[in-house]
Amino acid sequence: MKMTNTIIMSSIISSLCATSAFATNGSELIGYGAKSRGMGGIGIATFVGTDAILKNPAMLMDNTGNQLNIGNSVMISMPEKTTPDGSTYEYGTVGYTLPNIGYIHNINDTLVVGIDLAATGGGAISYDTDPALGQLSGMNSKMGVIDIAPAIAYKMGNFSLGLAAIYTMVMIDAENNAFTSDYAISTDTGFLLGLSYKFDQLTLGFSYKSERDYDTTDANFGQKKGTLPSHRGIGIGYTSKNTHLGFEVQNIGWDDASNGAFSNQLVVMLGVSQEYTEELTLRAGLNYADNSPVPDDIVDQTLSVQPLHVTTHLTTGLSYDIAKDIALDGAATYALPESRTGTSGTTYKTSQILLSLGATIKF
Repeated sequence: MKMTNTIIMSSIISSLCATSAFATNGSELIGYGAKSRGMGGIGIATFVGTDAILKNPAMLMDNTGNQLNIGNSVMISMPEKTTPDGSTYEYGTVGYTLPNIGYIHNINDTLVVGIDLAATGGGAISYDTDPALGQLSGMNSKMGVIDIAPAIAYKMGNFSLGLAAIYTMVMIDAENNAFTSDYAISTDTGFLLGLSYKFDQLTLGFSYKSERDYDTTDANFGQKKGTLPSHRGIGIGYTSKNTHLGFEVQNIGWDDASNGAFSNQLVVMLGVSQEYTEELTLRAGLNYADNSPVPDDIVDQTLSVQPLHVTTHLTTGLSYDIAKDIALDGAATYALPESRTGTSGTTYKTSQILLSLGATIKF
């Protein structure tokens, strides 16, 4: 059994470390599964399956019976940089994110438990071998974040409380024409607290996710140390017989996490789902951040190794019941092109497409 678990974890890590830049707010994914991504990343006041565990565990009270969610995503990233002399370098790549796997179990009408394993952040960049790129020639740099979170939710009348314990793993991989890194996996723990209140057809939600640290060193590429930011958000959801609307606002605490080097992001999320037929549910959404977390004075050193400056995502998705208790879930996320120019005069431009496919199984 121990060997089997080791093989499974190695496969998970290998999958994540093949990832290109995610559809992100900074390096934070806007959603962890197809249902949330299809609705702009919402989940604080909307039940989005096992994504609720890492969005707002109080929303687990909307589950009935047992639910298993599985999924995977592929990213098409299209970054480029243009130097002051007009030379343009394109270095887009395609990679796969870690599959999201989660389970929810209703113990009774007032108590629900669940567990989720999902990629929640990261990014990567890859340069061709070209002497004109200097130190970036042949450089490949990847960072992936996995959260494993058992959760519990308790209902008292219209009020629900949810708590998830978070075990975070940060994987970093780097290589150039001369060296390949051997970074150890860095781990830390945190928590996510969620609240919700329901009356009539409205749901109000609040969630807070704590900071987590990472620190790992490679002999050739040096120390990689930092803090994953805290999240705090509020939301409101409206549900009718066949339609759900969600509006959420989230603050990502980049300022505290970086000791002032990065800027906080205020993220607005809009999402809608419509049960078009008994078998088909359609989704759409918008995810908009008020700024890139990267300040002007560190654009060159940051965006040359991680394209973290997209701010606007348009999303769509669907679920289709292929059997009584089995549905296929899909989503497409498009990050509109964004450009930033550093103090060197170099301009960094990127856009992204993220395609997600999963399944919901109820039993």
